[in-house]
Amino acid sequence: MLKIVGISADSEESHDSFCNEKSINYTLLSDTNGIVSEKYGSWIPPYSDRNTFLISPEGQIAYRWISVTPINHAKEVLNILKKKV
Repeated sequence: MLKIVGISADSEESHDSFCNEKSINYTLLSDTNGIVSEKYGSWIPPYSDRNTFLISPEGQIAYRWISVTPINHAKEVLNILKKKV
C-alpha cells in the first residue's frame, strides 16, 4: 500500500491550516526540532531542506530527490513510482 507522509519544521497548527487551505489529504508531520530531518540529511537550521524520499516497504530509501522545486515535482515522483511498480 502506498502512503504519502510529509514532514517539516512547521508547527502542527500551521500544518492543519495549510492542509485545510490547500485541500491536502495526506499526513504532514511536525519536526520543529529537526530531529527526523537531520537523520535524513535534510536539516538546515532552522528549517528542513525540501527533499523527497521514496521509502520501500522494507524501510530502505529507494529513491531520493534533493532540494526539489514544488512545481512539477509530483509528476517526477509519479514517473518513478510507475517504473517501480
